[in-house]
Amino acid sequence: MNTEDFNEVISLHNEGYSPEEIAESTGKSRATIYRSLEQHKASLHLAGIPEVDNEEENFEEYEEPTAVGHGLSGLEKANELKERELKTLDQKAKVESEKIKRATLKEFKRVIAGIREYAQGFKWKHDDVVETRDKLENVIEQAHEALAFDDEVIEENSIVEILNILKEEFSQLVESGSSFSFTFNLAPYKVDLLEFALSIESLDNTEFDPEDYVRQGVWQRFLDIIDTLKEHAGTSIGSEEVVVISKEVEGFKSVVDELPTGLKGEFDSDLDVLDSVSEYLKELAIRIDESIWGSKRFLLPEEITEKINDLIENEVEPENA
Repeated sequence: MNTEDFNEVISLHNEGYSPEEIAESTGKSRATIYRSLEQHKASLHLAGIPEVDNEEENFEEYEEPTAVGHGLSGLEKANELKERELKTLDQKAKVESEKIKRATLKEFKRVIAGIREYAQGFKWKHDDVVETRDKLENVIEQAHEALAFDDEVIEENSIVEILNILKEEFSQLVESGSSFSFTFNLAPYKVDLLEFALSIESLDNTEFDPEDYVRQGVWQRFLDIIDTLKEHAGTSIGSEEVVVISKEVEGFKSVVDELPTGLKGEFDSDLDVLDSVSEYLKELAIRIDESIWGSKRFLLPEEITEKINDLIENEVEPENA
């Protein structure tokens, strides 16, 4: 066995695969695998390096299985042979399943890494967005297959959840039309999503919390509105600007209204602030209409400003955000 094959055997062993699974994966005989593992064990011993403990590890010299004992009845022989056959098939299925999972995880990370690399400050053409959307759809299909199309497992799977979120976002961009291009500057919580995705080491990961991701998205939308208010503070604005800000505020309220009941309650303070902002905008619109200049200075009442400062400075952010 050459050095490359030997290293592959040791790598698979360190990952927890049994000698039988390694033999199936590499195409080498089980006797060869056992000899390689014995050689590795001896090398570690000479070097004074402790072995990595693996469950049910046994590297005694491998012996090919002998024929079924002559003392067994015909039925017993048939049952033993059948049991061996089923065990072999089960091992092959496990090895093949792990191969598919590793390949899917690798492709998942490749696509995510591509998105992450161009997530901030890069201009995407419409064709780039379409291509990425298609790649996400392909990985979703691979993940479903790798998870044996088990709906219960798929529903709780981190990778599938993340893929679905990204696919939805890219699909919405695709619908903008082929004449559009996009400069990506993803919000911090979306960058965090990509970083978390790249940290996943197993296709079976279930650590991702989609509700918390939604929570962070709504909170970020609230912060964006506050930034808009700060940008206009002290400036003269007309009716058009008031309409734009009002739409942002109403849009936030609609988003919160569609949240599950338990999550919706976390944004009561935010809604209270924006209700006050809405009232101010209505009064401001009336004053602008009455003004001969068609504009008025945008100055939020002090009580509204204090409420906003309390939310931001004291980090009164939705729980667990």
